[in-house]
Amino acid sequence: MIEAIKIFSSIIMVLALIIFSIYQCVSLLLCFVFTIYKTNRDNMSISNIDEKVKKDNTTTENNKQRIKNTIVRYLNGYYRYKLLKVGRIPSHHVRNVLYKIVFKVKMDSNSVLYGGAEIRSPNNLHIGEGAIIGDNSILDARHGIIIGEHVNFSSNVSLWTLQHDYNDPNFSTEGQGGSIIIEKRAWLGPNVTVLPGIKIGEGAVVGAGSVVTKDLEPFKLYGGIPAHIIGDRNKNLIYKFKGKYLPFY
Repeated sequence: MIEAIKIFSSIIMVLALIIFSIYQCVSLLLCFVFTIYKTNRDNMSISNIDEKVKKDNTTTENNKQRIKNTIVRYLNGYYRYKLLKVGRIPSHHVRNVLYKIVFKVKMDSNSVLYGGAEIRSPNNLHIGEGAIIGDNSILDARHGIIIGEHVNFSSNVSLWTLQHDYNDPNFSTEGQGGSIIIEKRAWLGPNVTVLPGIKIGEGAVVGAGSVVTKDLEPFKLYGGIPAHIIGDRNKNLIYKFKGKYLPFY
């Protein structure tokens, strides 16, 4: 009797593992397909979108559009959920494989992306060679983020490429986005926030808790809200990060 119970329990565990594995494979496949959809949508010009909206002027077409928008909204929510879950996987290797293959993040050799990252539009994110992205970072790449070689982010760095217009009657985001470019060997301290359309020059350092609201000059030290120059940095920088990381984190 005891042996039968053990066998039955083993079968149940194996079946549960198979079902869970199938669920994970299907969900990752769904995320991969949605990444392709988002990439194609991001490549559409604004004029094409406007033309499409003008054509959707009948009741039937509007109903179809509402249904489509609802489906996309749910897919987008699930997509964001899976991205957050991937960020919590305690393995750099597994995370990197999923980020690169499923979510189309461009990660050059020896780049390190620590756990807990929240990434939006991962297909628009490029992390350069040897760059280190600290834990619990927010990388909003809806308008594109390019992180240069051997850049270093401390914990809880937030990069935002889109924001709302607080003066707009409809609280619109139109015209409020811009890509973020961070040149090589820049260092962003813990809890730094970078706003849309910013370029951070080579070797620039941003102190903890600063908010970057305008472009930063190369090899300068910045701090405060908004971030302002507080010093200079040595220009003779030759260090290169080799991709070493803390396992499981």
